[in-house]
Amino acid sequence: MWLKVTAVIIGLFVPLFFLGSMRVTSAVPRVLLSLVSLNAQSFDANTTRFVTAVAAGFMSALCVMVWCLQAYVYDACPEGVRRSVVCGFLTWYLVESIGSVLSDNPWNLISNTFILLLIIGPLWKPATHMEGTASQSLVSS
Repeated sequence: MWLKVTAVIIGLFVPLFFLGSMRVTSAVPRVLLSLVSLNAQSFDANTTRFVTAVAAGFMSALCVMVWCLQAYVYDACPEGVRRSVVCGFLTWYLVESIGSVLSDNPWNLISNTFILLLIIGPLWKPATHMEGTASQSLVSS
């Protein structure tokens, strides 16, 4: 169940980044990113808007992948899915946090820590396989 919560949390960031990809709708992500970094952010540069569009695409894919891992794979290999998701998010945390510090945005480390704890939640504990519990698939066979 927590994997679906994780997927939804990731999915909540997608519209934010997608809106940042267009000059006319970039005010909301600009304000939120300025709060996280404690620096005024600008979405005027085409490269910035392009990077936010790419980020929205990757986050969309990650959201769907985590949801599908829960729906299609978790019952067969709960511990493998759990470890994969935890390793993936720890990698995100390290890379983005180091990049934030190196780009003079160390405050993002605090929000990254909060987001990491939120999306991983009880996934820190080993998974247990419950016999006779099949996941609902998104697409019926």
